[in-house]
Amino acid sequence: MAKRIKLASDQRPFVMAYWDFIESDLFDWNEKRIFIILKKFVNSNNQCFPSIETLCRLSQLSKATVLKTLKSLEEKKAIKVEHRKDKNNKTISNFYTIYDYQELWNAESIEQIKETIDIEELQLFELAKKKGYVLTKEKELDNVAPTKATTKPSTLKSKNKLPKENNTKEKEKSQEKIKNEISLDEIKEIYKYDKLIQEKLEKKQDIDSVINIIHTTMNADKAIRISGRFTKADIVKEKLKKLTPQHILYVIEKFREQTKEIKNPTAYLVTMLYHAPEQYNLDKINQEAQKNTMEQKPQEKRKSTNKFCNFEQHSYSKEDMDLIERALLRNSENITRKNDRIEPYTDTW
Repeated sequence: MAKRIKLASDQRPFVMAYWDFIESDLFDWNEKRIFIILKKFVNSNNQCFPSIETLCRLSQLSKATVLKTLKSLEEKKAIKVEHRKDKNNKTISNFYTIYDYQELWNAESIEQIKETIDIEELQLFELAKKKGYVLTKEKELDNVAPTKATTKPSTLKSKNKLPKENNTKEKEKSQEKIKNEISLDEIKEIYKYDKLIQEKLEKKQDIDSVINIIHTTMNADKAIRISGRFTKADIVKEKLKKLTPQHILYVIEKFREQTKEIKNPTAYLVTMLYHAPEQYNLDKINQEAQKNTMEQKPQEKRKSTNKFCNFEQHSYSKEDMDLIERALLRNSENITRKNDRIEPYTDTW
């Protein structure tokens, strides 16, 4: 009888994706998809070398899209691409190094990544964390070139010896944040959710989605992308507070009318909600103008007909009348002409 082999764990291989990575608005889903696939192949040094064909097969994207996505990830410092050749100078698969740092996923723009994020510094911080230390960045002196960070006793602290003051401040901040959060029930009360559902029960699922997005946006701390640009969270929240139930139904209707592909539906919907009061008002003005135009068109048509009927009456001389009678006489079947006078035709038997 064959012996059964029992594995130490039935856990299948997996790839870990952080929440801030998934929620990042700066990276689209093609970039996130390729990044996750690269993580599937990485070694302990976060390096790998899958072929372009493999990336296309697993991502189900075209070769052109994969190459474009890799270039975009490299520009945003999420990966490093090294082109390789074999001994015969023949091109082989690229060598990738991936950087999975929260500073990248929380960045608000590409300019912020290029100007403020130093990958080498982040790698040093990561190495220090693995060894049980926390690095604190010191202010650089003026006119002194920056040097590589060193593990000085004054700048390294053990994880188990955090100051109590810092812990207290962090607790106070978290408690204050929880206190200032707006609950989902409060959001529903502000936008008269129960009344909306009663009047538009068939749109309940759409209304729930919009209410949940508003709730998430109203509790956001960082800047929010509106029309492709980041806007302060406080400004966005003030605009959303002015929304009415009619605005929410208007946004749902306009969203359903979209026929083009929307890469980030949540961000797109937030932008629509932000501009909803102005767009709703402009659409209303436009509809009223069209209605007035349709009502004025029949009146104008009647006026033109009346003008056509207002012709002038002409007076003709006796000679003209004789000519007209003679012309009519030529085409008449039951009239004969005798001595230049008009008489009815009579048959004699």
